[in-house]
Order: sequence, then structure tokens, then C-alpha cells
Amino acid sequence: MDEAAPRAVLTDTTDRAGAVLVCDATGKMSAIVSLTTDSISDQLDMHATYKRGETAVISSGQEDPIETTVRYSPANKIIEIGAHTPAARIYNSVIRGNTISIAVEHADQVTTTLPAPDATFKAFAKTCMSARTKADN
Repeated sequence: MDEAAPRAVLTDTTDRAGAVLVCDATGKMSAIVSLTTDSISDQLDMHATYKRGETAVISSGQEDPIETTVRYSPANKIIEIGAHTPAARIYNSVIRGNTISIAVEHADQVTTTLPAPDATFKAFAKTCMSARTKADN
């Protein structure tokens, strides 16, 4: 990973659910969110081949909840959000300091506040915005 222009950023806390945000070459975001307080790095390292499509409802701040299809991995208790809009909702919750709540049909609901933006997150935001600007031109 290029620390000056990261394409991904992750939390690594064990006191709250964590997340990974990824930005592709066109500035579109995707996310992986933990449904437990385990280290998301450890959860991602687990060998979990079975994933299934689920409907998730993501709430953040005063915005209307958003419903999206996610890939849920029951073995390591994570969801993968491939669509840009719900992943951007996670991103915006970091910037605004909002609590996010995610309800998945066959899993427990998780409510968490992700860590405040640090230098790595700010570099990620800049990289993603630059990629989106280039893609729009």
C-alpha cells in the first residue's frame, strides 16, 4: 500500500466493530464491516469460503436508512458492501463522527462509531477524490 496515496484504510480496534474502506481507480468505494468487536484484521485472515447474499439496512446520523445487498460471511462475521452509495455512507459516518447501525437479516445488528479521521484516512480521502475527479473528466 502506498502510504502517501492509499487505496484502502482500515480500523483495527477491539473495543468496537471495525471497517475497511476501499477506493477503486474510478473513485468508487466499497467496504467491509465487522459485525463483532473482534479485530477486523484477524477476521479477514480467517479462512471463510462460504458467503451468502443478504439484505442489510445501514443507518447513520439523521439520514434515512439505506437498504442494500451485501455478502455476509457467517464464519468470520463480516459483511462486504460492494455498492458505492452504502459504502460512502460508512465513509461519511467517519467524517461526521456519526454512529452507524447495520442490520443484516441472518446476523445480529451492529452499532458502532468508527475512529475519527487520522492522517492515513485523510490521505485515503484525497486519493479517492482525485481518482473520482480523473474518472469524471
